[in-house]
Amino acid sequence: VACAQPNYVYYAIDDISQPDLLSAGLDEGEVAVLAALPLRANDPYAAISSPTASRNQYWLYASAFPEGWEFVTTDGAVTVAVMDSAVYSDHEDLRANVLRDEAWDATDDGPMDFDTANYTVNSGHGTSVAGVVSGVANNGRGIAGASFNGQVLPVRVFNNEGQSSTKFIYQAFMHLMREKASGRLTDLRVVNLSLGTYKAEAVADGILRGCIALMRDDFGVVTICAGGNGDKAGRPRTDPLYPADWPECVAVTALTADGANASWSDYNLYKDISAPGVSMLTTRPGSSNAYGTMSGTSFSAPLVSGAF
Repeated sequence: VACAQPNYVYYAIDDISQPDLLSAGLDEGEVAVLAALPLRANDPYAAISSPTASRNQYWLYASAFPEGWEFVTTDGAVTVAVMDSAVYSDHEDLRANVLRDEAWDATDDGPMDFDTANYTVNSGHGTSVAGVVSGVANNGRGIAGASFNGQVLPVRVFNNEGQSSTKFIYQAFMHLMREKASGRLTDLRVVNLSLGTYKAEAVADGILRGCIALMRDDFGVVTICAGGNGDKAGRPRTDPLYPADWPECVAVTALTADGANASWSDYNLYKDISAPGVSMLTTRPGSSNAYGTMSGTSFSAPLVSGAF
């Protein structure tokens, strides 16, 4: 036996409020705004910058993504691995950017079976995270993800009870390392982990921490993590959240639409960066044109992942 340690349990960083599901339609006022705005992406919700509009992507403008897109767009050159619950790849705003053939189910340590996957685990968390990273830009539908058509590699690390563990995440990282070492997934640059635990003993999870460090140091892949959404009463926590608060990770906290810290967003000296995380319009599972607003650092982290 080379080593032994507990199999720590990790949970999704839950959204703060339940999503308001939307259809793909626009009202007349939003169509008028769309026609008046020059934008590299022709996606209808991406043209709406006001956070008070019924369907908007204020978070693109708050982070200056439209200006950045004028200089460079990803267009398939970079892959982001979304380690989360299953991603609903049949969504109209994900289908073209999801690497279905390379998708991995770390709970079975085998290829993802999209036909049997349960997309409702953790309230469709993985699908919404994927939309923020790379909802298909410039397809005339729905939203535009931050990366402007980066590729999304779904890696399922939550079981049907909504729990993850050291074992599942380790198997996910090992699969990615094998793919990188073999010359496949050469464009993989980011792992998004919108999960964590506050249990202090998880600081000793050397297996997970070692995987994250190895991906960064040997394969050039950064791990970006949700920074935490406070306690059940909506108050921010200042105690460490793992894996986000390890120095090998980028820990992301949440901002409101006006750039203030979200009242429930965790803070401490281990956090690294902040990004919008309140009322983020993104993709939802269940139908090909389902969208909803989600709040939490789980949706701030993929905004940063999309920027990488």
